[in-house]
Amino acid sequence: MGVHSWKVTDQGMLLTMSFVPDYDDSDGPVRFFDGLYIAGNIDSYLLPAVNDRRNMEAYYVPDAEGEHLSGWTYFLTEPWASSMDIHVRSGETAVLWAYYPVPEDKVDTVEVAVMPGVQDFRDVQINWGDYEPGDYGNAAEVDGDE
Repeated sequence: MGVHSWKVTDQGMLLTMSFVPDYDDSDGPVRFFDGLYIAGNIDSYLLPAVNDRRNMEAYYVPDAEGEHLSGWTYFLTEPWASSMDIHVRSGETAVLWAYYPVPEDKVDTVEVAVMPGVQDFRDVQINWGDYEPGDYGNAAEVDGDE
């Protein structure tokens, strides 16, 4: 698996990741989440969390009520994360995306914990684009729409 980018947009902080499954696909491609269903509940197994350890903050994919969404799901239930209901062959790349809240503190890097038992991605650079760390709440001023 790999992190493609962390980009701050007008909808939040967009995480794009790729996964390359490795399994016997002699019967053809299978649904991506079927191979991850070892934890009994895929929704709580593949739950990327963004950690700003310096400021003791953690960020998760929100649902419509602002609560934590259970990461990538096997069906699209919310607009904040891509669906895992995709079919891929062994060795093919599956790309998933999710929106997170933008850090309120002035940070340039975060850590991404993707799943239990796998080492975190450390010092992942945030692409702030038109924004600056710590000023995301003032987006209208950045766009010149004061």
